[in-house]
Amino acid sequence: MKASLLVCCITIALIVLGRSRVSTLANAVGHARTTSYLLIGSECTRSIPDTLRAYERLIPVKRRESSHGNYRFDRAVELDLNHDGVQEVLVPFDCGATGNCDWAVIGRKPSRLLGIVSGQYLYIARNKLGQWPTIKTYTHTGATNGVIVTYEHRRNSYRRFKDELEVDQEKENLPVVLDRAQSVCELEWNPSFLNGRSLRRRRAQPN
Repeated sequence: MKASLLVCCITIALIVLGRSRVSTLANAVGHARTTSYLLIGSECTRSIPDTLRAYERLIPVKRRESSHGNYRFDRAVELDLNHDGVQEVLVPFDCGATGNCDWAVIGRKPSRLLGIVSGQYLYIARNKLGQWPTIKTYTHTGATNGVIVTYEHRRNSYRRFKDELEVDQEKENLPVVLDRAQSVCELEWNPSFLNGRSLRRRRAQPN
């Protein structure tokens, strides 16, 4: 009798645990599908006002010296990444001939370097209040192809989080969630070409 009761209790526990895991997985998948992104490129930058030039000191000297003459700190995109009412500053400080750039992500109040991400275009997840968003970058590697890299904010800095995802026009394999990203300005070229879509996108209003 006791053995039968024990087996019954274990069975019920396994069923409940299984449902819990399924629910957790469903929530995670649902979140991935509903997460939307903003798309920015160097075309979205504007001249840095004098009030922001003090932030240049946050760029590591070694990164400035290794830019092979491409270093500049004169344009930026201002965007409230964590929805706290204070705009962060994204500066493409080292750009190559193909349009790929190293971007400094700079925080205010207090002023600090939140990390450096690399790519021609940045996909910034629309996140919840107080959370630092995932940033995915598109790096141009050929006429019709490139790679996607994911950065997460961990231990007070943006760090590369996942392996590269290769995308190309022939495969039309740009992730759907990125293909639907809303650009904050008119872009000369758009990774959505990789999925055969039109250059003109519905522009989003920056936060």
